[in-house]
Amino acid sequence: MNLLVRDKESGKTYVIEIGSEGYDMFLAQKTDLGVSTETIDETEEYSEVEMDAVVRKNILEDIRYFADEVGHIPSESEIEAEESMVSIETIKEIFGSYDNALIKAGLKTIKTTREAKKEAIVLQIQKLAKELGHTPDAFEMGSSNNTESVATCRELFGSYEKAVRAAGLEPKELWHDYSKDRKKNSKIV
Repeated sequence: MNLLVRDKESGKTYVIEIGSEGYDMFLAQKTDLGVSTETIDETEEYSEVEMDAVVRKNILEDIRYFADEVGHIPSESEIEAEESMVSIETIKEIFGSYDNALIKAGLKTIKTTREAKKEAIVLQIQKLAKELGHTPDAFEMGSSNNTESVATCRELFGSYEKAVRAAGLEPKELWHDYSKDRKKNSKIV
């Protein structure tokens, strides 16, 4: 038998299996701390799917609540450090990734995630170009420890060269046509 309980202070809803360790902890907390709760429903009829839906809903509510509390989208390390939150590992297990959970919670959209990654790559290319003193080629980009992979550039921009152009730089030539040089040199003579 399960107990659906809402914490009146936080508004969080919990599904607790009666007779479980969680139920014993809930009763002890309620008594010792004077936690104000209301029992919404007591039933045996929660299917596993319904239980999963409630758990997912609770995690998303917790993420939104925590984001409001800290005033920004919390990082994975902030979530992990917050005692009242489930672990990042659990969030990733349930939603596939932390970004997916943020998207489901309405804190991030797929477009903003993709666009933010593109912006980060543009900044990385510009920074690397400044460090090197020239436009980085794909090898230099891939060799740098502080940049996204060239494959990610291709995935997001269509090609590494397009990523370089998005950074406001001119891509290096991948190969040089020496026959043009011979033609130029022969005209000079």
